[in-house]
Amino acid sequence: MAMKAFKNRHDSVDILVNDVRSMFAKPFNQTTESEWDEIQFRNLKSTFLLSQQVGDLMIAKGYGRIVNIISVLAERGMINGATFSASQAGVLALTRSLAVEWGRHNIRVNALGVGWFTGQEIDLEVQQKELLVRYTPLRRKGVPSDIGPLLVYLASESCDYNTGQPIYIDGGLNAHP
Repeated sequence: MAMKAFKNRHDSVDILVNDVRSMFAKPFNQTTESEWDEIQFRNLKSTFLLSQQVGDLMIAKGYGRIVNIISVLAERGMINGATFSASQAGVLALTRSLAVEWGRHNIRVNALGVGWFTGQEIDLEVQQKELLVRYTPLRRKGVPSDIGPLLVYLASESCDYNTGQPIYIDGGLNAHP
């Protein structure tokens, strides 16, 4: 329905940013099939559906940039995070596959991976009381301004020789073994 409204007003699209990180934390053996399906639908299937619709417009134009925002858990495990991590890993796999499939149409598909973020500035002393922040090498949560410059680059014409890649802004979380 959203794409129908979009197509009524626009005939092309250059940039798609999918931000699909509906978090879910529960022991795997207690996760119901309906909970699994819901998270996979929200995070993975929605990316599939929107990318497919927008991808057709980009292919017709011969140009496009798709950036899928994912969690660091796309490549890491976490206690009680199997359902969420699987959805994020699926988005990463979709990113890589679309990069291979659509590269010949001048469409770049990349992932911007994020660690622990907050939508607002929080005093560092307050943040550093949290165990998770103390585990992060930079000892703070990310803020939207940490993401902006990389997102702009990935969506620009300057990002011409980069596709299929996850690039992480995570305060060093992925550096941990």
